[in-house]
Amino acid sequence: MPDGDAASVSGKPHLATALPSTEDGPPPRRGASVDVDWLDADNKDMPYQIVPGLPGMKAEIDRLRKGMQDGTLDKDDKRLAKKLFKAIAHLAVEPFHPGLKSHEIVPLTARYSTPTRTIKVFESYPENHTPSAARLFWAYGPDRMMITLIGLEPHPEDRKRGGYARVALARMPSAEELAGGEGTS
Repeated sequence: MPDGDAASVSGKPHLATALPSTEDGPPPRRGASVDVDWLDADNKDMPYQIVPGLPGMKAEIDRLRKGMQDGTLDKDDKRLAKKLFKAIAHLAVEPFHPGLKSHEIVPLTARYSTPTRTIKVFESYPENHTPSAARLFWAYGPDRMMITLIGLEPHPEDRKRGGYARVALARMPSAEELAGGEGTS
């Protein structure tokens, strides 16, 4: 974690320094619209660079971003987009922010890892107290201080029917794809 600055507490950046702001104003308040343009910027203020997994997460984030900008999302997708982009802002600053309730999912870690490399898969909660609440799946990598978003699914609670076995996970982009701009957001 990078050293703290004037806006940090105990060496950790304060969330207000990482949330998008408009016209040098304060970050959005609870319930305010979320500016998604910050995902395109090379945000050096945020400790972690957020990268979408390919192809699934990149396509979904692009769809939600475009829909937010164009105002073409339906009510449910607009609600999901706001919560997702807020969760991404929290992940970029503090992956284990209390509001995200991030935790490792061991069955997905086993599935996503390779024989030569263990890649822990984490689940975070962009929303709670909602039927089929969305769950965001992510892993550290491919490089240091990067987080790759690898899945967005309704909560897979039903363990009797193999809930986590049905979760679709995107692949982590390669260094070449990142250098070419393919996987960055």
